[in-house]
Amino acid sequence: MVGFVPPCRVVGRHLSDMANQLLVDDDGKIEQDKRVRIVDLCSGSGGPLPFVSSFLPEQTSVLLTDKFPSFGGADSDVPPIDESNENNENNEKKEQHDEDRQIAYMPRSVDAMACRLDCDIRTLFASFHHFTPDQATGILKDAVRNQQRIAIYEFTYNSIGAVLVGLVVLPLVALLSTPLIVFRQVRRRIAKGQACNAAFLFDIVRRLFFTFVVPIVPLVIWLDGTVSHLRTYSPAELLELVRRADRRQQYDWAIEQLDILDYPFLYPVPITVLSGRPKWKGAE
Repeated sequence: MVGFVPPCRVVGRHLSDMANQLLVDDDGKIEQDKRVRIVDLCSGSGGPLPFVSSFLPEQTSVLLTDKFPSFGGADSDVPPIDESNENNENNEKKEQHDEDRQIAYMPRSVDAMACRLDCDIRTLFASFHHFTPDQATGILKDAVRNQQRIAIYEFTYNSIGAVLVGLVVLPLVALLSTPLIVFRQVRRRIAKGQACNAAFLFDIVRRLFFTFVVPIVPLVIWLDGTVSHLRTYSPAELLELVRRADRRQQYDWAIEQLDILDYPFLYPVPITVLSGRPKWKGAE
């Protein structure tokens, strides 16, 4: 029997290990009074981190950010960060995350190539391939300049096998996920005491129509996924980006490929991870 591990769990375990490295003391024990703050860049409308966060240590807080924020819709359970104590709007290092919340979002624009938010780990999920080599190098340079750890997770892979698998898997994902999305939207409206008005119902009908009757949604998802596969940086290309971004070799870098099947040749789309940490912080 082929063993399958959900991608969010695979990524969660990897990111949890990074967080735990920052939480342990000299004796290798977790310090309960310590906290690890993760700033997620290019989060879009949320991305996978709200699901991944359930696998992180309790002392971890997560802040979702984007250059063009689109968080906080009716379908979102993630609250905005409390900026009431902000004394200088331009000094983002004074942002204080509400420690009672594990995850929140930043309503203001945050540039991945010029992030001034204070954090322990920066993350990017399924977004790095959208950037040109110069932009991608800029993202890595900014992490090095601020001496912050960074972890980049790509769920696509530049290979013929990945493209062929996507031809079947991506439309299937659209067909299977649409009813779940609709159910979640309706359930949240009911839980919040909001009425399912005409505009909301029209949006639901439109989503179902263009998924199952005229399958435009599966086609768009397949096209987007195929382009993403072809744009994804290979490990060799990632090494070149690292070389350009860290010419003084201030960081320890690692490129890993995490499989979600016991037999990866059955599903040749590993999760590629590029991670880096300042050498002066040592190997905890």
